[in-house]
Amino acid sequence: MSKLQSTVNQEYKQYDPVHLHDLGADLLGGYYVKPLIFTAPPIPQASFTTINADLQLKITAANGGNTAAITDRDTYVKNTFMPAIDKLRRDVNTVSAGDKGTVEISGFHSTKIESATAAVGEKMEVNAEGGTAGSGTINYSSTTKVHASSIFVLVTPAGEVAVTQDGKKLTLTVNPAGKPVNIILINDTAKKGQVGGLLRGDDKEIRMLSVNPAGSSPISNKVSVLVP
Repeated sequence: MSKLQSTVNQEYKQYDPVHLHDLGADLLGGYYVKPLIFTAPPIPQASFTTINADLQLKITAANGGNTAAITDRDTYVKNTFMPAIDKLRRDVNTVSAGDKGTVEISGFHSTKIESATAAVGEKMEVNAEGGTAGSGTINYSSTTKVHASSIFVLVTPAGEVAVTQDGKKLTLTVNPAGKPVNIILINDTAKKGQVGGLLRGDDKEIRMLSVNPAGSSPISNKVSVLVP
């Protein structure tokens, strides 16, 4: 018989900065006022209070449409605020151990999962394209809706790496072309994202698979992309 458990809903990864600040306020009024439940915060309350307050200042500065202020706000969200939220999410998931009530008193919303009869990951269909000109980036996403505890993204040079799968095991066979082969494996929880730091002009192949406690999905289709 399956058992319903709860985990933190990660839709906050799609929030705009204003709603992220609201989430921060919810955590300050939930997670941080329950010290008998959340006994070892990975970020001290004073530090997180400052992080959330600084986000509000950057939101206000960006409201006038100043390009530099908007960039500063978005960089702060990516490099400071979001990593802090992710640390709190992981602690809440650990402490709650699947209890919905514990998740929701923290200030996060919850998502129900079936733990005992969780299905293996669902096969993904990949879409990918080069980022803006000169950026050295590729944007990727899954066009299929999946329910997974982890998403893996595999980025390889086009035509130089063969990928085969046997259950949870992926085997990468490198074509011996006499030159280094750069292989990137991303472990994430989102079904879309961006790969950066790539060499412009390179051809890359993108594959994805989803993973649940019961097992991994078949490897997706591959999409070839020229890095702009």
